[in-house]
Amino acid sequence: MIMGNSKFISGCELFMKRSVMILFAFGACFFLSAAAGHAVTDIVNTTHNFSASGPGPIKALTENRICVFCHTPHNATPYTPLWNKEVQPQTYTVYTSPTLKAGTPDPIPQPFGPTKLCLSCHDGTIAIGAVVNPSGGITMMGGTTIPVGSPSYFGIDLSSHHPVSFLYSKSLPNDELVSPPPSSLVFGGGDPELHCTTCHDPHNNTYGKFLAIDNSFSALCTTCHQMTDWSFSGHATIEQGCEVCHTPHFALDSPLLNYNSSDYCLSCHDPVPSDPPLHGESLAAKAGAAIQSPALYPGSRADIKTQIRKLSGHHEQPGFTNVSLRRLKGASRSMIRSATCVDCHNPHAANGQKASAPYASGMLKGVSGVDINGMEVSSANYEYEVCFKCHSDYSSDIQYIPRVINTTNLRLAFEPDNPSYHPVVSMGKNISIPSIPAPLEPGLNALDIIYCTDCHRDDAGGSKGPHGSS
Repeated sequence: MIMGNSKFISGCELFMKRSVMILFAFGACFFLSAAAGHAVTDIVNTTHNFSASGPGPIKALTENRICVFCHTPHNATPYTPLWNKEVQPQTYTVYTSPTLKAGTPDPIPQPFGPTKLCLSCHDGTIAIGAVVNPSGGITMMGGTTIPVGSPSYFGIDLSSHHPVSFLYSKSLPNDELVSPPPSSLVFGGGDPELHCTTCHDPHNNTYGKFLAIDNSFSALCTTCHQMTDWSFSGHATIEQGCEVCHTPHFALDSPLLNYNSSDYCLSCHDPVPSDPPLHGESLAAKAGAAIQSPALYPGSRADIKTQIRKLSGHHEQPGFTNVSLRRLKGASRSMIRSATCVDCHNPHAANGQKASAPYASGMLKGVSGVDINGMEVSSANYEYEVCFKCHSDYSSDIQYIPRVINTTNLRLAFEPDNPSYHPVVSMGKNISIPSIPAPLEPGLNALDIIYCTDCHRDDAGGSKGPHGSS
C-alpha cells in the first residue's frame, strides 16, 4: 500500500509538473505570437484604458479593470478574441474611388472581422460601458460614447476613410501595391484581409494614433503602397511624407486627399507658407491633428503662388471639377477647362533633376502627355509633350488672338515638315540667323533646340515654369 501510494503520489507530482510546463509553454507561445504580430504592451497610459484610472476624458466611475471594456474570459460573445460587447448589425457607407481596384466589379463589402469590432466603439452606436460582463454594463464618466466631432468618431459614413475589410488580393495585380502583402503588418483571415488592425495596434500607442509602426517619412504607408519613383522624389524627403497631401481619415476628396483643390500645393510652394490654399478648403479640421503649412522646403523658393495669381496664369478656375491627367481623347474641345498643378507635375515622382531641351526635367517626371504625332504617352519624355496635352488637339476651338494660321492646335505649328518653325521639337531648318546669338540669350546658337518655357515662363519669381505672367 505504501509503495502503491508512493507511486500514486509520484504520478500526481509528475502530472502536475507536466501541466505546469504545458501551461508555461502555452503562455510563452501566446507571448511570442503576440510579439510576432501586434505586441500586447502596456495599455495603462493610453486612451484605450477606460478604467477609473485611465488618462482619457472618458473613464469608468469605479471599474478598475482595463481589459474588460473589450474582452472577457468567460461567456464571451461569438466573436474573437473573447469579445465582451454585443455587436449590432449596422449598414455603413463604404469608401469608393475611381482608383480603387479592390472595389471592382463588386463594391467594398460591409465591415466585418476586426474592423467591425473596432467600429463597435468608433462608430458611436454602442456605449463604451455597454459590455456583456459584468451584467448591466459599466457606469462611465465624461460621456458614454466617443463624442461626435472627435477625430476618433467615425460614425457610419466611412466614405472618406481608407478602405477596410477587403481581401488584399482583390487589389492585385497593381504596380502601386506591394505583392504579396508585407509580413511586417497584420492581415486577418486565410486570404489576407486588410482591417483597421493592419495599420493600428489597439494595445500600443508608442507611435501615436495607435499606429502599428512608426510612420515618419511615410514608412507605414509605403509598407503597402509603392508609388513609382517615390523614393527619388522631392516629397519623399519630407518627414510628414504622404500625409502632407493624403489622409487615411476624413478626406476631403478622392483619392483620400487632404484638400479639394490642387491650389493646395501653393500652401507649401510659397516663400511664406502660412497662407491657406488659394481656392480650396484648408486641411480637414475635423480630422483633429490637421497638418499646418510648415516650411517644408528650407531656403529660398520660387514664388509660385504670386505667379499663378497674375493676369495670365495656369491656375484652377473655381467651380470646375478638376481631375489629374484628365486630358483624354473624346473630351469636348469647346469645353472651358482650367489647369491644375497635377496636370504638369506628378507629386509622387517630381524631383530637381536638370535636363536640356527638348527633354523633360525632373519637375515633369511621370506626367502624361501628347507627342508630335498626336498620340498620348503615359510618361512624357519631352517638355513639349506636356504642353501638347492641352495646347494641341485638345485646345479650345476659340482663337482668342487672331493669327495667320487659323488653328488653335499648336502641335501642327511645330511639325518638322513645316517650311519654318521654332526649334522646339527638332532643330531649325535655317542655320543662318543674324539675330542669334542675342543679348537676351548670348549662349544660344542656330543649331540649338529650345523649350516652350524659354519664351513662355514666369516673368519674375525665379521659376522657369509657365505659372503666370503680367
